[in-house]
Amino acid sequence: MATLGAVSAALTLGLSTAATLSLSVMPWLLVGVVLAVQQRQRQGEQLSEKLSQLSPQLQRQDFSAGDVILREGDPAECLYIIAAGRVAVFHVDPRGTRVDLVELGDGQFFGEIGLLSGGVRSASVEAIGPVTLMRMERATFEVLVASSRATGDAILRVARDRALSG
Repeated sequence: MATLGAVSAALTLGLSTAATLSLSVMPWLLVGVVLAVQQRQRQGEQLSEKLSQLSPQLQRQDFSAGDVILREGDPAECLYIIAAGRVAVFHVDPRGTRVDLVELGDGQFFGEIGLLSGGVRSASVEAIGPVTLMRMERATFEVLVASSRATGDAILRVARDRALSG
């Protein structure tokens, strides 16, 4: 059953009642998605297809090696969860030199800093090899963060740590 906060946030964002009800379980779903991604090799399943079935709020996107998934300075519109593969996070310094910040893999996410700041992307992200991502739109992300203090705090910790190390 949807909480009053989730219903209020959903109405503010223009979401339907059905979407509100499914979003009220998003904090647990995100935890489940991340855990499922981390157990992918042991289970031997087609995880990205399973994730697509778990939540209509996540859209699967596939990228090839060298594809730029998002660019520094672009508007922040979504968060990505890595279902399979690896990505490189980087930025370009004032002299035009690429500065690699971190590599991320299965079960990790990116794009949260721009969403939390309400602004633009703070870095670019490129596929290192074939990668399958699950895309979460801004509206879903905002309801997720608002509906669970623990989830919001965890995402804020990751964003803070990344901002300090970048």
